[in-house]
Amino acid sequence: LRAAGMEIDREAWRAAVAAEWLATVVAERHGGQGLGALDLALALEQAGRQLLMVPLVEATAAAWTMSRAEDGSRAGAALADLLRGSRLIVPATEAASWRYGGRSSGIHYDHRAGVLNGSIAFVAYVGSADAFLVAIDSKAQPVLAVVPRSDVSVAIESNVDGSTSSRLTFPEVHVPAEQVIATGAEYRRLPVERLDE
Repeated sequence: LRAAGMEIDREAWRAAVAAEWLATVVAERHGGQGLGALDLALALEQAGRQLLMVPLVEATAAAWTMSRAEDGSRAGAALADLLRGSRLIVPATEAASWRYGGRSSGIHYDHRAGVLNGSIAFVAYVGSADAFLVAIDSKAQPVLAVVPRSDVSVAIESNVDGSTSSRLTFPEVHVPAEQVIATGAEYRRLPVERLDE
């Protein structure tokens, strides 16, 4: 599959979604199984044992975070699409620990205009994703939003093992209010930092 330039094993991914692996750590009221990290670890162990080329860690992290948003109406549609496999949403974040020497973030969000600017590197499964769960931990007001792939410029870079680790560029991307999952204190309450782990 790697030699053929494939980023995801589509058959294995359909099976993982059908088995509700993505829903493992999502509460039942949001369409999940309401289980815990141990149960997810069992699924991840099996995916690793079979060397499955699937975005299970990334998509589950996005589902887990969105399911914990206070305003479920904003995250609801995106989460439902992700859990049923109709849209692949992966995290696009920039961990503060990656910014050496106090370097400022490479991406900025203008809250008044609702516009994203800048870029984020090291995003997995960019070639297959339909949207990105973008997390910007700015000092002024952090934001978490779902941004469609069609709004983003993509530079796909291959790793030595054939996987991808790409850069997203946001050229004055307008983010409508309905795509904003959380801001400010609500953002800080969410397990966003774990998206980078």
